[in-house]
Amino acid sequence: MNKTHVTTVDRDGNHHEVPIAELRWRPTAYAIIIRDNAILLSPQWDGYDLPGGGIDLGETPEEGLLREIQEETGYEAELDALVTCENSFFTWRTK
Repeated sequence: MNKTHVTTVDRDGNHHEVPIAELRWRPTAYAIIIRDNAILLSPQWDGYDLPGGGIDLGETPEEGLLREIQEETGYEAELDALVTCENSFFTWRTK
């Protein structure tokens, strides 16, 4: 997969082609994993955080989250629910 642009869609449904080299943000996904009344945290350079991180181009949020969980914790996970939060002007979708 050799993409040079991504297509963004704003709140009004307008599509915008953006060169990958000009992107200044990266979508992320984080997991809240609860088992035996405990929340799973993964060690980070400055302490602990929820497992998760950046979604790669071509990945869905679900795929990126499952990959991040495995990379950071070594666990294979299944998603029961996915909650999204859109608080920026654009949503992300690859072309």
